[in-house]
Amino acid sequence: MDLHFEQSDYFLNDTDDTSAYVLSVEDWIAFVGLWLASAFTITGNTLVILSFIRDRKLRGKPSNYFLLGLAVMDFITGMVSLPLDNMWRLRDEWPYGRVVCIFWTFLDYTVTVESTYIISLISIDRYFLVSKGLHYRDFQTRRRVLLQLFGTLLFSAVFHFVAIVVFEGSEHVDFDEECELNGLGALAYVVLAVILEFIIPMLIVCGFNLMLYIRIRSRLSGSIETPQNASCENKRLNTLAKRNPENLNHVGLSTSEESSTLETFDLEASAKPSDIDIRSDKQSNVQPVKKSESPCCQVRPKRSNKQKSSKKAATTLTILIVVFIICWLPYNIVAIIRNLSPELVSVRLWDLVNYLLWLNSAVNPVLYATTNVQFRKNFGELLEKLFKPLTWCA
Repeated sequence: MDLHFEQSDYFLNDTDDTSAYVLSVEDWIAFVGLWLASAFTITGNTLVILSFIRDRKLRGKPSNYFLLGLAVMDFITGMVSLPLDNMWRLRDEWPYGRVVCIFWTFLDYTVTVESTYIISLISIDRYFLVSKGLHYRDFQTRRRVLLQLFGTLLFSAVFHFVAIVVFEGSEHVDFDEECELNGLGALAYVVLAVILEFIIPMLIVCGFNLMLYIRIRSRLSGSIETPQNASCENKRLNTLAKRNPENLNHVGLSTSEESSTLETFDLEASAKPSDIDIRSDKQSNVQPVKKSESPCCQVRPKRSNKQKSSKKAATTLTILIVVFIICWLPYNIVAIIRNLSPELVSVRLWDLVNYLLWLNSAVNPVLYATTNVQFRKNFGELLEKLFKPLTWCA
């Protein structure tokens, strides 16, 4: 999150008794790359935010507020963290002084860590979406989602504010040359930060996504029975949905939440029984249950469809977990090594792990928002409006 550079990374150019540092080819590549990463991060997360603002359907689903919160945190990363670091790279020294450095590190650490907390909340939310079925809407209300977002953001802000206050006098950092958090010089703080900011979120992301996959496989295999207190009518509706999941919308089941959960697997979570108009069965080409069948019987999907859905679930969840680990694990390992044996961590290596961490903010819109059909629809409409004037010019 915070970087510093040495004079050896630059070429020294002396003209008229004036010394100026010129970026090497490698640093120019990194310099341009960071601006491109910043632009990509800002663009992707802006699309998420604008989609949420313009689409009433997105605002109507509490779980989408997690995606909004994630986009806001990542947008700040693209607008503040990456540009300021790039200006530091260009100047070869921190040009903005102590106060700006403290504010920058506080903001950068707070929003970056909050991003991981929101990813953890999304993993938990998607598991509950599948496991709680019809009770999900009563469980995950807008008020509860906002409390979770505010609570994790407050915790992240307080943790880093306390770290700044506690280590203010330690002076591990020369603010005329570099900008870092003083606490990075204390092993106790680094270990505690790794536990709270990476290990716990990683266990949540891995654990709940694994449970989600197990739940999905159980649902597809038909091993999950409808709760005994559920009505036979609800079971009948589940049977209709299983027979023709493409027409869920026609019987009143909103599938955008299922779309954010791999676009397939939940049959109950989107609506209460009262939301469903059974009379629309004929209009939606959903075949009614035969009279000879019990309304409580379940129809299992074909084996080939189950295998495809299970494979898709495994692939998607694996990608989410692997990207999270790739972006965050190297930084936390190097942060500990850098504290114990600074000579083992070069400036280039420290740069690289920070870039990987920031990269998470660029790919989050692709990994999370684009799995939601309604968000994708809005992305297409917004991009079409954006590029329409260019087609006129052509």
